[in-house]
Amino acid sequence: ELARSAGLKRPLLPLRRTLLQTSVSPLSSPSHPWCWIDDVGIYVRPEAGGWLCSPCDESPETSPSEDSRGSTTPRHEGLAAEKLERYFPALSSLNFIGGWTGLRTFAPDRRPLMGADPELEGLWWAAGLGGFGLSCSPAVGEAVASWIQGLPVPWLPSDLVHPGRSFLQQWPIRPDGDHHGSVMIHAGAQ
Repeated sequence: ELARSAGLKRPLLPLRRTLLQTSVSPLSSPSHPWCWIDDVGIYVRPEAGGWLCSPCDESPETSPSEDSRGSTTPRHEGLAAEKLERYFPALSSLNFIGGWTGLRTFAPDRRPLMGADPELEGLWWAAGLGGFGLSCSPAVGEAVASWIQGLPVPWLPSDLVHPGRSFLQQWPIRPDGDHHGSVMIHAGAQ
């Protein structure tokens, strides 16, 4: 909204993703690692004696509200159940006892927008962090603060994340979380 109010167009798209909580499981332990199979789009991690599970589904959110949390549907639960059965069979008998959907914002190339806006002096970006905003926010803050001060950031080439870089004309969206089942939407559809 800030960019639009200044007459800027930056290709950012919020995508909705599902997270489901399972019933209690003897296999769940706070020390158990997260398990993620990225190319098929499924992850599980221990939570509250059960598991949080995501089928890594994506759906574009064309008009997000102030509350980014949404409801799950039987389709979300079915997709997650199918993937648990196939990839995590030891968890497939668990029931889903709750869940929600949330928003993750991306640029078409799925890299964040970080740094000075090339069209509006004084506007600095730290956006489009997708699902890794919380885990990367200290590093993002460090990088942008360094660039504001004119200091180099040797571990992150600024051209890879610069808000004025060239972008894909289409977004790859993974409705079912599977990289092989991507559909493309035009970048102007944001």
